[in-house]
Amino acid sequence: MVALDMPESPDKIDEHHPLVYHLEEELARLFALAGGVRCLELEERLTRLLRENPRRVEEIVKELVAKYYREKILKGPPDRFEEAREKAKEIWTAA
Repeated sequence: MVALDMPESPDKIDEHHPLVYHLEEELARLFALAGGVRCLELEERLTRLLRENPRRVEEIVKELVAKYYREKILKGPPDRFEEAREKAKEIWTAA
């Protein structure tokens, strides 16, 4: 079984949770935002969209959360032998 770093309750997710970072990145990409004021622009656009169409925001967030956990499941646990395997490939290639 793959550990998902999923808290028992949504109340345990804080601003430093990897899911929050993922959502911020994906929403910024979705709204085509870039630069230093990206967080402020993202907040403004989400606030406006929440007023205009809250169901759409809910759909977007549900889709992004599902995508996040789907990627975590497919990726699986970290490969603790990856570095050693890469080093061995370099040695065998150079020999």
